[in-house]
Amino acid sequence: MGHRPNGAWIRSCSALATLWLALVVPAHAQNPHENDGPTGLEIAGSAGQIAWAKKDYAALDNLFDQMALPDERFDDGRSHLMGLSQGLAFAFGANTTPKDWQQSLDKIREWRQKNPESTAVDIVESQILRNWAWAARGKGYSRTVTPEGWKLFGERMKRAEEVLFRSRERSSNNPLWYSEYLDVARAKGGSPFRVWCVHALPVASGPIAVVVATQLGALLGGAVVLERLFERPGLGTLMLNAYAARDLPVLEAAVVAAGALFVLAQGVASGISAFVDPRGQTT
Repeated sequence: MGHRPNGAWIRSCSALATLWLALVVPAHAQNPHENDGPTGLEIAGSAGQIAWAKKDYAALDNLFDQMALPDERFDDGRSHLMGLSQGLAFAFGANTTPKDWQQSLDKIREWRQKNPESTAVDIVESQILRNWAWAARGKGYSRTVTPEGWKLFGERMKRAEEVLFRSRERSSNNPLWYSEYLDVARAKGGSPFRVWCVHALPVASGPIAVVVATQLGALLGGAVVLERLFERPGLGTLMLNAYAARDLPVLEAAVVAAGALFVLAQGVASGISAFVDPRGQTT
């Protein structure tokens, strides 16, 4: 005869299963906006699909602006814009004929006429052209693509890149612009080094420089501890010794030097951010 499960063990497993069903499942069912899985992406993208189908371009602009806010994120850190982008890509995926794609581009022209200052219309136009390029290429291996397919793929990807370049100063405040630009760069055959180091790294260096410069004040505040810990005298030790010896001129000079260093770091960070961010160049 086989060994029968212990009654206490069975009761423990039942209690854990009941607790999971009572807490975890209702949380995901009642809060789909916080779901990091396909449900959350579908919810974020469905509103965009509906607005696109109804030609409600004002609603699309509002969705792009709202989802670009820092707080509009899933629990895993991804922006809700990813769901909106996937929803629109699904809508474009329904295009099967050149007439369908042309109708999508006609919508873009109508959208641009109604709101010439839109920051979203250029991103969506690039998405349409990129998906249209892949439709011409097909999903097979490169050796199965016809010369005509490669020609159309290159032409449409070039148009998508041109749209993004023209809209850089106006639309690059939306993080989806950078994501779309990297997708186009990869599709055009850019190597991983070129895509990430030439295109992505300069864009990311601005925020990184600002954070590092901001943290410099905290680093200066802990200079004495670090210098004592590693037995390397520096500015912190100089200030401490000057204070202990009541050497006010040296103490004042050290404080001024620390402040100047902090201001210099902030200026360098602002310069880097303005150089890589078109919004900083126009202010």
